[in-house]
Amino acid sequence: MELTFLVGSYDPNVKRPRRACTTCRHKKKRCLHGSHSDTKDVEGSAPLIALPDQAEARDESRHLSESQGFGEESTQNVADACESHEPPRFACDSNPLVALMDDPQARLLKGQVRKRGDVGAWLYEEQSQHPSEEAHMCQQNKQSYRDRALLPPRACQNGLLAIYFRRIHPVLPFLDEDETRSQFINGTISPFLLQSICLAAAKDRDAVSFLFLGPGAEPLQVKTFAQRIYKDILRNMPGREAGNRITTIQILILLSLHEWGPNGSEDSSLSLSQAVHHAQTIGLHLRRPDGESSMKAKSLFWCLWSLDRWNSAMNGRPVLIHDRDHGQKVTDVLSLFKPPFRIWLLLADQLGHVIDSFRPTPDVDVDQCPDLSPFEDIVESSMSYDTEPGILDSLELYHHAIIILSTYSNELQSRKNSRTSIIHQRQSILSIAALCRRKEIRDLLPLSVSAYTLSLAFSIAYRQSQTSKLPSHQLLARENLTIFHQRIGSLGEIWWSAAVMMRLGKHALDSSHRRTHHERPNTSEVNNEAAVEIANSLLPASENLDMPNTFGGPVADSLNLENVDTTQANIDIRDETLSAEDPSSDLDHFFESNDLLSLKEGSFSIYFQNFLDVNFPSHWGEHSLGTYDMSV
Repeated sequence: MELTFLVGSYDPNVKRPRRACTTCRHKKKRCLHGSHSDTKDVEGSAPLIALPDQAEARDESRHLSESQGFGEESTQNVADACESHEPPRFACDSNPLVALMDDPQARLLKGQVRKRGDVGAWLYEEQSQHPSEEAHMCQQNKQSYRDRALLPPRACQNGLLAIYFRRIHPVLPFLDEDETRSQFINGTISPFLLQSICLAAAKDRDAVSFLFLGPGAEPLQVKTFAQRIYKDILRNMPGREAGNRITTIQILILLSLHEWGPNGSEDSSLSLSQAVHHAQTIGLHLRRPDGESSMKAKSLFWCLWSLDRWNSAMNGRPVLIHDRDHGQKVTDVLSLFKPPFRIWLLLADQLGHVIDSFRPTPDVDVDQCPDLSPFEDIVESSMSYDTEPGILDSLELYHHAIIILSTYSNELQSRKNSRTSIIHQRQSILSIAALCRRKEIRDLLPLSVSAYTLSLAFSIAYRQSQTSKLPSHQLLARENLTIFHQRIGSLGEIWWSAAVMMRLGKHALDSSHRRTHHERPNTSEVNNEAAVEIANSLLPASENLDMPNTFGGPVADSLNLENVDTTQANIDIRDETLSAEDPSSDLDHFFESNDLLSLKEGSFSIYFQNFLDVNFPSHWGEHSLGTYDMSV
């Protein structure tokens, strides 16, 4: 930030020479970018979209960045802040600029409006002198983005939007539903935000009839639809200079919900980390002075807070948002939100305590066996019994994932697993198996936590089948393995981790069956029939992954799309986007380069054991089946 020190009182009416922009200073040319008369000439030549790695494009568009907001979300926190401007930046008390702000002789070139908080201050940008012209330019740029964005037809957009707010929004309410729907109807919604919403909703079972891109007569497979949308967003999404940071955070959260490919988990974690970075830049984690934080800002922060903990557990990452940094407890804000989100927050709070038990720490006072509340107590304490049954089943499944992680943490660092911990672990496995038998797994929430929970259950069941000595326990473990493998296979079309676990599980079970048959050739006829039934229930990986559509069944949405006009979709894009390879080819290549048949049975045990440890990055790349190369 630039500081200008003036002698005496500050007179805003005094004319001062204007500095040239960065590009013109480098080229040593006369700068006309700030001139009102030349704005239209520059508008046609400046890039509409600034990618993060295009330094020249950032410099050329810097003079437009304050006027052409990316997205339409208003911060609604500051009454004197322009709607198209970015949210205020936060400066901590440790920053010397905060001390200078209190000096009446110091004047900031930008951010003359500032408000002090408990631990710092927020700096607000000056309002524009030409709001009408900026609004016109912003609208033109939005229309240009919308024309270039890869989107399904309008009717499909409406259907995917309805699915998103019915299935995902209740547990992750970081969007204002009324505002988003109004912007969609008026045609003012950010095209990148709309793309991201379609990307997240496409993974739901009811979205099968809406997955159109281009003039095709048949809907696309979910992985093909999602990958094309995802790549188009990454290619065209502007950088932070190009517009509203709140909208950027929302888009990054939606991108973090997508996971496909060997680097899918890493890309998901990166998107969420960037969202946390932007949120901390504007002080979203702190209470504003005079209590002016909007409900939308609070919902956005607590969604980030909860997803950060799931990202830490699922992808083996450090926690980025610590409770000591925002000075609030979950119980302080529960009453602000609706029942499904209350349960989600309490689960994330428990997960945070479990993650602490995995971390190496010299503090002997850290509780290595956190006391976790039963799911029924969580629902009762949050007064959430009126939650929709489908959402409640998904949240109960996620609760069992936390229980499994807590019981496994007791086995680490030479700690002996208690009898109570073993009982809780087995009870969670049986509960997950019962839920899988009575419920279609594709009816769960379209979040990667669902696939992660089933993978955890499969890993524990596999260990039980290897360590159990009683035939009845072995048979029960194998039955659970079968049901978990089948349900993971149902999610293999959506989540890369589920597709990889499905194939690994098949090879592990085949290896275990061969060992059992070799060691006990005279097993009883009943056990032989059970083993054959288990083996026959495991479909080949190619049959599971090459099915034209794994989302069979009725569509819950009432929209009639039998005669949908697919010509309304935006198809003016690069040829390679529509002609991209089937994403499943990446999975085939992944397993072709890893000979699973050559792996010993102990390798699968080690792999599943590492998967249960949240300290290990869950990277589903080629090195995930072998040792890490730590050489530089």
